[in-house]
Amino acid sequence: MKRVAMVAALLALSTQAIASKNFREIKSTKGIYDLIGSIPVGDESLGYALNRLGLTVKYIVVSEPDNSDINDGSFMYQRGDKFFDFTLNEPIERNRSCEIWSSFSLKLRKGRYLPESRTANFLLNQKCAAPD
Repeated sequence: MKRVAMVAALLALSTQAIASKNFREIKSTKGIYDLIGSIPVGDESLGYALNRLGLTVKYIVVSEPDNSDINDGSFMYQRGDKFFDFTLNEPIERNRSCEIWSSFSLKLRKGRYLPESRTANFLLNQKCAAPD
């Protein structure tokens, strides 16, 4: 039970808290494939990286910070940022070289996708560590 509480706390901390009402959910198969196919991972796409690991996306929440987020003084958000929160169909997998969680987040800033969690860093950069 203690481990479950710790995992829940870590997931809550890793999720971007955006006050913006400017968000949308992508749940259609076509919408999900279009998005994950457009995110570069080396010479391929996030779609190929997920498929290679046997993972599928259940849904994606896309959000943009509003002025209150940008002006909160934290420097975490910039105008034009987009956040992508992915939820996978598979549960936590412990039999891989890097533990894959059931959700991860990416930030799109100035045309570059940046990992917001260890799972995202592993998927984008093949590094099993928290992003810099």
